[in-house]
Amino acid sequence: MECVWPVITSRLTASQAWVKVVPEGGNGGSGSGSLTEESPECSALTVVSPEKQHPLIERLHGRDGAWDEQNKGAERDRDEDGHMLLIAPTSELELNYPDSNERFLLRHALNAVKSWPSFMAITPDPKVGKFSPIELCMPFLDIQHFLSIPRGSSTATDAVSLSLLSIAAVHLSYLHHVSSVEALLNQDSSGGQISLAETERYANMGDALVTGSLALAESFMNIQQIKGLSSISGTGSKIDAETGMDMLLAACLNNILSRCLAGGNGGREFLNLAGRIIRMRGGPKNMLDAAIKIRGGTRKSFRRKKALIESIWSWELCSSISAGRVPDSYSDTLQSWIFNPEPGPINGMEMDEGEWDILECIMGLSRSLLELLSRVNSLYAHSHPLTSIPGKPIQRPVEIDLFWKIQAWKLLVELDIRAKDISHQFGHKRPQDSDMGRLELGNIIWIRTTEMILKMDLLAVHPSDPETLFRARDIIDLVNYCHSKKFVMLLLLWPIIVAGSVFQETKDRDQALTALRSLRSVCCFDLDSGFAIIHQVWDARDNGNEWASWRDVAIGSGDGFIIG
Repeated sequence: MECVWPVITSRLTASQAWVKVVPEGGNGGSGSGSLTEESPECSALTVVSPEKQHPLIERLHGRDGAWDEQNKGAERDRDEDGHMLLIAPTSELELNYPDSNERFLLRHALNAVKSWPSFMAITPDPKVGKFSPIELCMPFLDIQHFLSIPRGSSTATDAVSLSLLSIAAVHLSYLHHVSSVEALLNQDSSGGQISLAETERYANMGDALVTGSLALAESFMNIQQIKGLSSISGTGSKIDAETGMDMLLAACLNNILSRCLAGGNGGREFLNLAGRIIRMRGGPKNMLDAAIKIRGGTRKSFRRKKALIESIWSWELCSSISAGRVPDSYSDTLQSWIFNPEPGPINGMEMDEGEWDILECIMGLSRSLLELLSRVNSLYAHSHPLTSIPGKPIQRPVEIDLFWKIQAWKLLVELDIRAKDISHQFGHKRPQDSDMGRLELGNIIWIRTTEMILKMDLLAVHPSDPETLFRARDIIDLVNYCHSKKFVMLLLLWPIIVAGSVFQETKDRDQALTALRSLRSVCCFDLDSGFAIIHQVWDARDNGNEWASWRDVAIGSGDGFIIG
């Protein structure tokens, strides 16, 4: 089969379909042409007779050979005379996403997501070895089902589409930024300026797509509250309200990730929306109970529902750490759905234990430790009155002060037990001298960080206390060790800020900055805000404010939502 360049006009006959082909002897080496969406060897089009048409092409024709009205939105271009070209889609993605720019961004988003598990070193874990890369990074979204829904079928699915496109745009902005830095370092000023311009364009595109996704999600919610939970008919498909709500939660999570990639701020509105959706459906436990009882439910569908709830809970926890407030998306943080996730058989099918550990492998923290962090945040928020003065210890009546200190000591005992269990598991060796995995390292880092938070914020231990400084150096060493092992976690920024904020000596501060810079290889942290917070704390302490707090700086600077 050879490549030809036919003249195509809008008067394409019903007996012809135009598809891209790989020529004989091409890249595939199979010796025969094959259908493909992108062929570097030949971008031409060739005619295929009706009896040899690809099934996807056949679906575009009615029985009388006319074009299906629903698919007239297939990709269009124009010839030299300005006549419209009508090209049949060659894949389901092209059929459902006729806009070539959206397809480009969507492919980029999915390809980027596919690479994250290996980059984050979570695929070697035997518990998650059977899951695909996209299932590992987006366990809350049935990507195959989502891609089979045509664009414009539902407000909810369109919100998900825009959220994925925003991830791609922000990631492309990051890649162009790296390219511009490399060009400028190589004294290629023109190339650097071009890449900088592309960086700005893609960043603005990501912002606009997130705004559009939020508007669609809120519109869907308002419609549901007006009409009640009922089915929603869309073009070419019918999506029930329950599925639509799950799609909205997935869109919220994707948009939070997009804002995380873009710098960490701007995700609060999506957490608020997700909280509204979950409360509207009776809370997480009711949602999971309903998923177990749903007719035709499967293990995968239940796992996706649980991943939705746990992922939103985790991001809410990230936000509450920096803001110093009670995690408010859920009121039942101590319910059994956190500690005892196995519901028993679903439609006669037993659940596999490994299916419950997928969130832990993504976050790099155990589920039970996340719950403990939630309790620490709640204790801090309840113990700090609105009248407290930033940068100064709180003055409370002795009885009340004693009560909060007892609660803090109880949590410290619990943290110590957890740390000893992990140490015993690995022969009481230093983490750097053992074969400790990514999850255990993440737990140790956050156990040490939480101990520092409790002691300084609730027990009024001075930042220059020798034991506090020892813990801080230990945290920085562990973060640097994670970097050397190529273990990437989603919650490393705040441990560096908490630990680094207590340092006075230049050597210690340089180590903290080195740990922060090690995160530059991961475009999932707001490093600019991280550097700003830690430098502001150091400046305040150097100017005599010995109780300067990283949390006060974060809240005061408006960086109350940073994914750390």
